[in-house]
Amino acid sequence: MRALLAVSAILFSCIAHAETGPAGVTFHQRGHGWLLVDAKGMSLYTFVRDVEPGKSNCNGPCAEQWPPLTATPDDKSDGDWSVFSREDGARQWAYRGKPIYAYTRDVSPGDSYGDGVNEQWFTALKPIDTPAGVSVTKTLLGHVVADRKGMTLYVNPKAADCAGDCALAFTPLSAPWMANGTGDWSVVTRADGSKQWAFRGQALYRYSGDVKPRETSGSGKHNFAAIVLERPPPRPDWVTVLGGDAGPILGDATKKTLYSQLPPRPNARRSPLTQRPAQVASAGGVQQNIELVGQIIAQAPESDKEKLCGIECPDSVWRPVIAADGDKPVGNWSIVKRTDGRPQWAYKGNMLYTNIRDVMPGDLEGIRSGEGRGMQTLTPTGEQMPGTGA
Repeated sequence: MRALLAVSAILFSCIAHAETGPAGVTFHQRGHGWLLVDAKGMSLYTFVRDVEPGKSNCNGPCAEQWPPLTATPDDKSDGDWSVFSREDGARQWAYRGKPIYAYTRDVSPGDSYGDGVNEQWFTALKPIDTPAGVSVTKTLLGHVVADRKGMTLYVNPKAADCAGDCALAFTPLSAPWMANGTGDWSVVTRADGSKQWAFRGQALYRYSGDVKPRETSGSGKHNFAAIVLERPPPRPDWVTVLGGDAGPILGDATKKTLYSQLPPRPNARRSPLTQRPAQVASAGGVQQNIELVGQIIAQAPESDKEKLCGIECPDSVWRPVIAADGDKPVGNWSIVKRTDGRPQWAYKGNMLYTNIRDVMPGDLEGIRSGEGRGMQTLTPTGEQMPGTGA
């Protein structure tokens, strides 16, 4: 698609960066930077609430769900890596001041089930270098180049021909007079003598039609395109994108809204039935037993009657998304064997459902009618839709 400029779709494949960290930590290259993984290939994470360098705000039950990347008594700080003492006296590694954790619900190497949980946890990343005033942000198209406010930036090989309405819609990203380019970033001089930032030789522009961060409505306008550094993770072919009134959401092949159950907070009470192990088929073909946290019984069933058996009641409004013959796991989408033997789709370890009260594409009756507490809808970016969930 011409509107999407996938600058690094081929160049930035999943290969390990030469840089390595402590305890076998390695850096796996992506278009927008290098993801940190542990010695077993499992994803590592940072916590938004860790705002003070070298101090963890994840302790007690939190640390049980998000185990810290521990350091030995002999380990010492070196470069971007530092060692600090936790609340319980254990030593933990931090990268560029941010404490590093694993996630117990990741099943296989390459999983990133913890990315975006409660909008507080994100995969640990060494981002690509950007000049002042330029950033990388996550959009529906994937990770793209943006300005300091998160507004998408665009390029056009024929930008010199942009005049009239085009020039009003796309404005140059100005560079300071004394700015110098480095690496993929350069400074070009415009016809009027002003300076403009460029990425890999192509001048950068803002689009006036984007009114808030992470919008990409300028792609395809006047031959401009966003710079897609890293495309979104793959989805199964049966997943559709719906236009919900709060933004794009994901649906099944019949365009019914998809729901999953939010992972419980570390101190959440669990029913004995939620402790049952299940066989999970991952995208890598590995099957492991994992705990189905709050998936067989809802944390907040829709009625007092259903508290006896949760969302699996015969008269429940929730319907499991059953995998068809031949369906294969992909990315963070796995197939879980239910207690009744049927295969059910799950996203980031959370089993998927539709709601019988949803009639039209984009309907959200599953969270508006009261029984959806603890349920969330899925968005194309993988983030939780604002206003959903517990």
